Amino acid sequence: MTTDSVRSQLERVWELHTSSEFATLDVDATMETMTDAPAVLHVPTLTDGPLNELASTGRRSLSG
Repeated sequence: MTTDSVRSQLERVWELHTSSEFATLDVDATMETMTDAPAVLHVPTLTDGPLNELASTGRRSLSG
């Protein structure tokens, strides 16, 4: 299998996956595009901290 054909196949699966998940909201079709044992990997992105404090401060000022 050539690199181009592998890329093309991956693109087709990705397009089917995203359209099933977000456009048609079809859970079964979305799951069909995944492996037999899908897993979620959470990677820290350093987005918690000062922004979180700012959001809390903003919410407090809006509520009273």
